[in-house]
Amino acid sequence: MTENQTDSVKAPGKHFGSYGEFWDFYLQEHSRKTTRAFHIAGTALGVATLAVAAVTQIWALPLIGLGLAYGAAWTSHALVERNKPATFSHPLWSFVSDFRMTGLWCAGKLQGEIDRACGLKQFRPGETPVQSVKSSLQDFQKTLTVSLKGVFAKKAEKTAENKEEPLPAPAKPSRNTTLKS
Repeated sequence: MTENQTDSVKAPGKHFGSYGEFWDFYLQEHSRKTTRAFHIAGTALGVATLAVAAVTQIWALPLIGLGLAYGAAWTSHALVERNKPATFSHPLWSFVSDFRMTGLWCAGKLQGEIDRACGLKQFRPGETPVQSVKSSLQDFQKTLTVSLKGVFAKKAEKTAENKEEPLPAPAKPSRNTTLKS
C-alpha cells in the first residue's frame, strides 16, 4: 500500500485523486467477509427486483429492492465493520464498487484484490462461494450475539445501579375491619 492510500483510509472525507485510490479505500472499508456477503446479497437482490420489474412492469419494485439492498449494506457497516458507508461521501463510486466487488467475488478474484489493497486473508482456502456466504452468516450471527449481549449487559448494569430498595407491601386489612361511609 502506498503512503497516499494509507492517508486516504485515515481521512474518509478526503477527495480521492482517482477511482483507483477510492477502490482501495472501499475494499478496506469492506474488510470483513460478513460485510461483503451482505453487500453482495444486497446487490443481487437489487438486480433481481429490477429483472422482476422488467417482466411484471411493476416499476415500484426497483425502488423497494434499492431500499432493501442499501438497508442490508448499511446494517452490515453499523453492526459488523462499525464504520460509515462510503455511499454517503462518494455515492457514484460506491455504487459502481458494489457491482465491481460482486463481479470479482463471482469470478473468485475478490480475495486477490483485498490482499493487494489491505493485506487481509478473509476467505478460507478452497472455500466455495456458497460456503463463504454460509460461514459469513455464521460469523455475523456470532458478532450480533456478542454485540447484543454487550448491550443487554450494559442495560442490566444501569438498571442495577438505578434500583432502589423495594417498598414494603402494605398490610392487609383484617376481616373484622368495617368500612365507614
